[in-house]
Amino acid sequence: VALVLATLTLARSEEVTHHQEKRGIVESYSANEYAHHGIPIAQTVEVTKQVPVPVIKYVGIQVPVAVPHPVAVPVPQPVPVHVQVPQPVPVPVIKTVAVPVERPVPIPVEKHVPVYLEKHIPVPVEKPYPVHVPVYKHIHHYPAKIYRVHHGWH
Repeated sequence: VALVLATLTLARSEEVTHHQEKRGIVESYSANEYAHHGIPIAQTVEVTKQVPVPVIKYVGIQVPVAVPHPVAVPVPQPVPVHVQVPQPVPVPVIKTVAVPVERPVPIPVEKHVPVYLEKHIPVPVEKPYPVHVPVYKHIHHYPAKIYRVHHGWH
């Protein structure tokens, strides 16, 4: 697995380096061709010295990589096996048989059922008794309205 990863890393780094050289990215570190609004790099950035871009190359050993290929998978087939299969066993079934039984015939019997009656019992209520009230004949009662009209009350 480590050899496969090393090989893939080497191939990827060589591919990236090739694309950088193809697009001119290595040269663009010193001369900016795509500066903002076409201003030369000397006016925007002070360049002191050219810096080489390190290109790392990995030397690897060629490792044979497995290529996917069709693999034959065996399909399971039925195989005769000597197994004793249990045979059905007769089971006795108990049946319920109805036996006729003589039942007594019901005879109607008259029963006296008590009947409840609502009886009205008089409740003694105290009645008012006459009381002697003296009536004074010299006192007269006049309604207030008549009294106001005749005597000048307003």
